[in-house]
Amino acid sequence: MFGISINQILNSLYILGGSLLAAFLLHLLLKKIISRLVSKTGTTLDNEILQALEKPIVMATVSFGLYLALKSLPLTEPVFRIVNVVVHSFFIVILIYSANAVLQRILKWCATEIACRTKTGLDDKIIAVLRKVAFLIAGFVGIIWVLDIVGVDL
Repeated sequence: MFGISINQILNSLYILGGSLLAAFLLHLLLKKIISRLVSKTGTTLDNEILQALEKPIVMATVSFGLYLALKSLPLTEPVFRIVNVVVHSFFIVILIYSANAVLQRILKWCATEIACRTKTGLDDKIIAVLRKVAFLIAGFVGIIWVLDIVGVDL
């Protein structure tokens, strides 16, 4: 089938299955063990950050496994270049999503834990603006980074 043997396909599927298993185990590790450890601290900020990073960590693990599975196949150079661009772009999206999610959680935590203690409403407004600006900057950086990988010169 397309110059790919059954053994190569099975090897690729084993790699993908291994990454799915690794992602599942990471998910369990984050949910069961690490979340218990961070829940014992005196602040909720670490819980927020852990929640923000859980999905991206699992998604990156599965994506890396998919990349390795595809890389193990004898793909032609043009197809492999496309796979590289798609996978690198997806990793950038995961990275930007992670950074934005962590920043949003930190700002949310500041709004609920710190800003609520002040008597003025200015800090609430500043945090709301910062959350929007952070989202826009993260999106802008992500788009430029992906365009650079795709080969678009700006």
